[in-house]
Amino acid sequence: VPYNKNDYDLYDLQNKLNYVNITLESNEPIASGTIACVFKGYDDKHNYYAIKVKKHNVNQFISISINDLHCFFWWISFIPKISKINLVHILDYNTQFIHEQCDFNNEWDNIDCVYNKNMYSSQYVTPKPYHKFLSNNIIIMDWLDGISLNELTSAQKPQAFDLLMSFGLKSFFYDEFPPDLRFFG
Repeated sequence: VPYNKNDYDLYDLQNKLNYVNITLESNEPIASGTIACVFKGYDDKHNYYAIKVKKHNVNQFISISINDLHCFFWWISFIPKISKINLVHILDYNTQFIHEQCDFNNEWDNIDCVYNKNMYSSQYVTPKPYHKFLSNNIIIMDWLDGISLNELTSAQKPQAFDLLMSFGLKSFFYDEFPPDLRFFG
């Protein structure tokens, strides 16, 4: 997702990072999503960090987008094959989870929970979060170097798939099994 300089306050970000002795590697984000921009930073011991900065007005943008989707889904629900999917209900159910992703205190807690549950794993490396109370709009965590799924060779893909499935199932069954989930034969 593209970003513009009005999505975040670089001066404020740098001041907050100075408080914890972290310097930005660049004044430009390395990635941008709907909710946040990500910067890379480092400290005086050459430890690297991913710095996730919530975009300005993202809560308002998400609320407007959900309302627009709600209207669109309601409108297309009159198409017979689509009405069976019940998109309005699916959107209503997931709206809470979408808003939770905009709450960086909650997001920090989720990252910390995943880190703590996997910190001794020999299979998974998850980023450790830092400085929870620095700001409600900034998450700082370990920088993890690696390759993207698109960069995997054909020989590496089966192993990566196995790891992703293992992590997903572990997270699903061990970390937080949904109490209302039902299986049907």
